[in-house]
Amino acid sequence: MSSPIAISRTPRTSQLDDTLYHEILRRMDNILSLGATQDAIESIACSAFFDPSIPCNLVGSASLGIEKSCLPDSDPNQQRLLNAISSKAPEVSPFWISLVMNDQALPLLQMALKQLPPINLVAAFWTNTLQSFLQVTYHQNQTHAQSAILRAREFQTSFYCRAEAWVPWAPSPPFGITGSDNLSLDVRAHDSHEHRPLSWATLWRLRSGDTIPMGITRQLSSEPVSIMQYPEPVDF
Repeated sequence: MSSPIAISRTPRTSQLDDTLYHEILRRMDNILSLGATQDAIESIACSAFFDPSIPCNLVGSASLGIEKSCLPDSDPNQQRLLNAISSKAPEVSPFWISLVMNDQALPLLQMALKQLPPINLVAAFWTNTLQSFLQVTYHQNQTHAQSAILRAREFQTSFYCRAEAWVPWAPSPPFGITGSDNLSLDVRAHDSHEHRPLSWATLWRLRSGDTIPMGITRQLSSEPVSIMQYPEPVDF
């Protein structure tokens, strides 16, 4: 009697492997979108250095110490850089590990600390990374609430109420306050409405121009932030 014929079977993977595979497959559209969106990865990496409480005129001094300690001259292996990012923004540390391994960390560091970092609000919203003061809800001192508003809120309201508005190049909030009678008509009319993005969703756009939802609608959350102020508020 001959031996039974061996029947090949598809090797079974562990439950963990199945879970990881399906998770990657489920997010494949996000991965493809991230790679195909201009400045998306760069903006996410540079977001590790963004502090929404520091106004724009203080960014230089705030970044000075970071630059000295993290640039390759003082940290050849860039281990301090990776440790700092892993501590402050662990969600973007894989990007920086990849940048260091591929000798691309220095250009991004110079972009983030010496120049204006790229901002991509689309990538910022669906990856939940802070890249611009436009994403932040700023707390206003009640002393000035009736007669003036923060410049940051003025810029935010103007951006979200005007279809032709461009994303400000500087990620940090403008400093100071301005009187309510100094506002444009659009900002004055909409300031109390608290216009902010509430949710995001991914859509397929068909050749016909129609759109089909892809996945669930995700809500956005924002914690109130206070802007660092001078001893006396700057009024313009």
